[in-house]
Amino acid sequence: MKPIAQITRVVAVLLVSSVLALTLWAPASAQLAPPDRNAVMFRVATFGNPVYTAGFSWAFSRQLDIVGSYNFTSNAPTGNLWDAGVRYHFPLQTPGVDAFLGAGVANVTVPFFGFPTGSGFTAGGGATFQLSSQLTGYGSVNIVSIGGTTNSVLDVGAELQLSPRISGQLGYINFAGVGEPYLGVSIALK
Repeated sequence: MKPIAQITRVVAVLLVSSVLALTLWAPASAQLAPPDRNAVMFRVATFGNPVYTAGFSWAFSRQLDIVGSYNFTSNAPTGNLWDAGVRYHFPLQTPGVDAFLGAGVANVTVPFFGFPTGSGFTAGGGATFQLSSQLTGYGSVNIVSIGGTTNSVLDVGAELQLSPRISGQLGYINFAGVGEPYLGVSIALK
């Protein structure tokens, strides 16, 4: 019973922090994609049926972000995935380059009913590279382990700054060997 209580506390702290992140954001020290620091992000990938993603990131400190996302589809037989966690940015001296590691909790729910069908964790890392003043390349690899099943998620793409607060994303995501391109938008909250 104690591990469940500890996980519940961690999830509660992450949820409260998420609400604070969306209402009391602080200026970011660097732009990251996806999602940017202090930003919300929306994406759509096809995978036969559209898969929609909503995510956020908030720079809790100079090197630590609180992150979360929710992935859902209108295809009833499949589950919806949500995750929440932290991301640590290494203090690099190279301008325009950022490398990070992250970890968090993940949960799959049955569509329409919201009942959890499995819980687990996610861990991984990635990097962003400033290619020009308005174009950033990014890539990440994550391991998602839920209910005894472990899969990898590869995400690579580019983000183009369209205005001071809005960026467009074009990328490719591969989950457990199935990959699709996606389109996305990132809205800065600074």
